[in-house]
Amino acid sequence: MEVPTDCPQRDERLGWTGDAQVFIPTASFNMDVSTFFAKWQRDLADSQSAGGVIPSIAPLNRYMRASDENDGGPAWSDAVIICPWTIYTKYGDKRILEDHYDSMRRFVTSMENRSKGLIRSDEFFTPWGGFGDWVSMDAPENSCIGATPKDLIGTAYFARCTDLLRRIAGLLGKSADELTLSELHRRIVLAFRAEYVTANGRILGDTQTAYTIALAFDLLPEEQRPAAVNRLVRMLERRDFRMTTGFVGTVKLCPVLARYGRADVAYKLLLQEAFPSWLYTVNQGATTMWERWNSWTKEKGFGPVSMNSFNHYAYGSIGAWMYEQVAGLSVDMARLVTGEPPIRIAPLPGYGLTHAKASLDTPFGDAVSAWKIASGRVTLDVTIPANATARVEVPAGVSDIEVDAEYDDHDVEELVILEESSGGVYAFNVGAGSYSFSWDYRD
Repeated sequence: MEVPTDCPQRDERLGWTGDAQVFIPTASFNMDVSTFFAKWQRDLADSQSAGGVIPSIAPLNRYMRASDENDGGPAWSDAVIICPWTIYTKYGDKRILEDHYDSMRRFVTSMENRSKGLIRSDEFFTPWGGFGDWVSMDAPENSCIGATPKDLIGTAYFARCTDLLRRIAGLLGKSADELTLSELHRRIVLAFRAEYVTANGRILGDTQTAYTIALAFDLLPEEQRPAAVNRLVRMLERRDFRMTTGFVGTVKLCPVLARYGRADVAYKLLLQEAFPSWLYTVNQGATTMWERWNSWTKEKGFGPVSMNSFNHYAYGSIGAWMYEQVAGLSVDMARLVTGEPPIRIAPLPGYGLTHAKASLDTPFGDAVSAWKIASGRVTLDVTIPANATARVEVPAGVSDIEVDAEYDDHDVEELVILEESSGGVYAFNVGAGSYSFSWDYRD
């Protein structure tokens, strides 16, 4: 296995870039994929055109050549930056960023050169706008391309990748590039707002995916974000909490809702059993992720036979949110830049679940987050590996929180330090060891 193949059957066993970039946060939790993606990053660089363009698959197949005409399009070609950045954040090894910085820089330059007024994938300037929000439920009949405008997706990802490369430049000490990319990012965000956002915060296309990626990539002014979140929630409510999102929107939907205080809605999507949903496929007997929400339905049977995989990982991207926010365990080595511990334990207990657990072999050793609700109390058991600290966030009043540990009370006071509180969440800096936090559960 040498490429992140999107399905093990058909004539399509290729390294599709879009599938890889939406799934890599989940993949990096499931297994140590650092060397796998280091190898694949070389495939991406080898497939890059002289003008910096990245294709939709890497390595190229025998019918393709590295060329500006082989543009993978938004959310696909962007894997050249998103994937190595994710590998760095999960494993802390900057070599993949150092080795491929020039390739990533050329890609951002190619997006700038191929945009019109910093709008990427303008159909009147670059006719091929990519795959759009692939296999979304709001796609027209007999089409796989969703209703979210391709240029909106393109410009959003242009901003996202430029900002990530800015951060990479800072990490690698490339201060001149960092300043240049910061200014470019600022201009792209302004172009996005001018082109797609109304004065009242409505977003062109008015789709679930449009609001999701605009919020996920911080493209809206702070004052417009609450209205955008409310609009997204109303759109979901109108469909009885059923998604229309495809490959582009689904990966960010639950994280965005939880980030903006609507974890209740994110859980309704996660636990939804009506079509389309994750549990609908499970209830039909699925043991693997499907390529389409409608790969098979009770009403219509099998989906389009020309493109219908029952083993396709893209919609499995929900896994990262389940690990990091439902169970509550995340690792982000980029947090070291701001002086934060890379390990964070911040679960969202309840919302229809009574328990969750995640464990991970981090770069420091094994870390565990496990919570359960019983007898009106939440108990959160955590393990922090040796030679590490973690930030533990507890959604409770400080007077309600009890902490037990394998140490005496004096040691606990030194190892569990209250740092800050915000919005009813208390954050502790916690030293190595095993601890149990408990507090009253509030539905």
